Amino acid sequence: DVKAKTTLDSVTALVDAKHVMARLDDSKEAREQVAFADRIILNKTDLATPHELTAVEARLRALNPLAPITRSVRADVPLDQVLGLHGFDLDRILDI
Repeated sequence: DVKAKTTLDSVTALVDAKHVMARLDDSKEAREQVAFADRIILNKTDLATPHELTAVEARLRALNPLAPITRSVRADVPLDQVLGLHGFDLDRILDI
């Protein structure tokens, strides 16, 4: 009997570029999701101005200086940017 082993590969935060600033202001959970993410997908970038995107990315970077930020429209990102990353590190999370 072979048992499959499942491991957490990484934590990806999908962030709405147009509305995230308000959520970061009023939700501790939103801030924590960004802070603990291994990767951030900044979605709906087509709905935000270049100035808004710059401000959002700066705010995200302040919460999580290490996670790569990938811009997307309709969450369309290459699968190799969200799967098989081996990005989850419990020791790093516990240090934070």
